[in-house]
Amino acid sequence: MTRKNISYLDNIESMLKNEKFETDIINTITIKQVIDVVVMLLETPFRQWNSDSKNDLLKIGKPIPILSALAPDKKLSKVFCRSFNPNLYQQHSWLCGSNYIQKLFCWSCLLLGKMKSVWNTVGYHDFKNLSRGIQMYQTSKEHIHNHLLLKNLEKNCFTILDVVNEHGNLFKKNYNENVRLNHLFMEHLIDLVLFLGKQELAFRGHDKSSDSINKGNFRELFEMHIIRCSQEIQNHYNSIKNIFTGMSKSIQNDLISCISEFLINQIKNEIKQCKFYSIQIDDTTDISQKTQCSIIIRYVTDKFELIERFLGFHNVSEDHTAQGLFNLVNSVLHEFDIENKLVGQRYDGACVMSRHLTGLQARVKEVAPNALFTHCLAHRLNLVLQHGCSINAKCRIFFANLTGIAAYFHNSTSRTNFVDTIVGKRIPQFVQTRWSSRSKILHTIVNEWSGLIDVFDCISKDPKSSSESICGAIGHFKNLKT
Repeated sequence: MTRKNISYLDNIESMLKNEKFETDIINTITIKQVIDVVVMLLETPFRQWNSDSKNDLLKIGKPIPILSALAPDKKLSKVFCRSFNPNLYQQHSWLCGSNYIQKLFCWSCLLLGKMKSVWNTVGYHDFKNLSRGIQMYQTSKEHIHNHLLLKNLEKNCFTILDVVNEHGNLFKKNYNENVRLNHLFMEHLIDLVLFLGKQELAFRGHDKSSDSINKGNFRELFEMHIIRCSQEIQNHYNSIKNIFTGMSKSIQNDLISCISEFLINQIKNEIKQCKFYSIQIDDTTDISQKTQCSIIIRYVTDKFELIERFLGFHNVSEDHTAQGLFNLVNSVLHEFDIENKLVGQRYDGACVMSRHLTGLQARVKEVAPNALFTHCLAHRLNLVLQHGCSINAKCRIFFANLTGIAAYFHNSTSRTNFVDTIVGKRIPQFVQTRWSSRSKILHTIVNEWSGLIDVFDCISKDPKSSSESICGAIGHFKNLKT
């Protein structure tokens, strides 16, 4: 520092020791803070000023103080202060400064800016890199928009209130338009999820890379669907695809969860409004060998429509006892006034379900006395017919041969090909728990008797047939001939 600057600082230090001078300098700083336009704008945004104050401020123009006491810098073990060139105010019409804060600001963004930046909040004071900072900021989209808006405002093209309102309306309009396009785009994604869910198709594939020939049902269907969308949806997707594509598995799972939650809430509202309902419960084993309990509920709406809804699968592998199943049923139905509204319960003949003292139906009846237990009619019919046929030897042999024919074709694709070629109709598959499957097989064999005779004859004479196929064909051929 120069000797002149050192003597100036010494005089300041001696003056601060004077109590009266200290009070005067504090008052001067307070007045300076109050009359500093930049400070006033930071405390009260320009849009909150009244029309007269806005007009007066625009007539006065931007503040261009001479900034002096700037951040010190160290270079070659010397300490010095960088000075500010006031000519920059003329070179950049948007540049202004705060005499109290001793920093630079953007006048147009300070007045009309919506997005926050250093130039309209805390001020810019890195004068070492000032030129680069000015070049980067004045090319930003937000700054150019505010600068042009302020120019129109200063030319009195519109009233101040109209311009501010127009700026706000334009911002709202752009925002609402973007929201509308986002909604339309999300509708397409939701439609894809609903379609794949309805058709019970898998969403994802094994290879999702860009050069894959099969990226999964969801991606392939989306790429085909987006091409056929309107031009505005395509343009919107191209503008947001670097940020959001909607193709990730987390987005797919979120959409599935949201749709499921919406449907469940709709079902719950219907159940809460109905006067009574009944439940049907059964279990099955999934592909991972876990026991899944399915719960179905039936009720009558206010319009006297009988509705049946599936409430979902529940894993009961850990506790498959009557008490465990009761806890599950009670947790699912407790919000539907199970004590007064449950009037019926239906299960299969398993003892854990139907036992009259400790079974599930007895435990439910303790909570809901009106819940009448009904044995599943499909299971009951199947059990009666099975036991009835097992007593008679001829019936037992007849249905064994009948189901054996269905199994014979379903265990081999080559045998099925013979049926498709000669008969043109396949033998129905046998289901152990459904007696109706035996009826379907019987009707097919009776109606296609001669065709099946030809099928067994061709299989037994075909040189490509295996020994197992030939032996089976000869045996079933003899059975059909008896």
